[in-house]
Amino acid sequence: MNKEDLVPGTLYIIKDSFFKKVKDPYLMCNHKGKGIRPEVFLFIEVSNGLAVMAPVSSKTTKYDTQVKKLKSSLKQTNNPAMREELSNKVLGLLKSKINGVPGYILLQNMFVLNTDYIRKEYLGFGGVAVSLSLDETKNLINQARKVYDLLKSGFKFISTQPDFNRIEQIMILESKKDK
Repeated sequence: MNKEDLVPGTLYIIKDSFFKKVKDPYLMCNHKGKGIRPEVFLFIEVSNGLAVMAPVSSKTTKYDTQVKKLKSSLKQTNNPAMREELSNKVLGLLKSKINGVPGYILLQNMFVLNTDYIRKEYLGFGGVAVSLSLDETKNLINQARKVYDLLKSGFKFISTQPDFNRIEQIMILESKKDK
């Protein structure tokens, strides 16, 4: 897809060739059999021209529990370094309504890719592209930029998160080869 055609807050399907290329064991790949996993487009990173994406999940109970535990731990600690780490970890999970259904945008699992790896828009009911509301998109992008900076600095949200910087380097090298 062309960068100009991507709309922040809209869900897209990523080609399997991307997942095969980067070979990251913690990247949330397309579902086997169904061939898709919607990923929300966040923004184009100006410094490298790559699209920044994050997977979505409908497992609200699972992520509600994680957020609740993080917030509980945050309330219980007086250690400034621990408070900062926990506050940052809460940023990695954003609850949202996706196609009218509660879900989570997993910013902690954010990754970048060349837009050639975006297959198509994810279509919901009635064959309409699924997008977040303008207010949700604005909030999402603000939070995503913070998480992006944390990931670039090597921050670990969870032990099973994709290797953001490694994936970015693969995509940058590929972009240079294509020029």
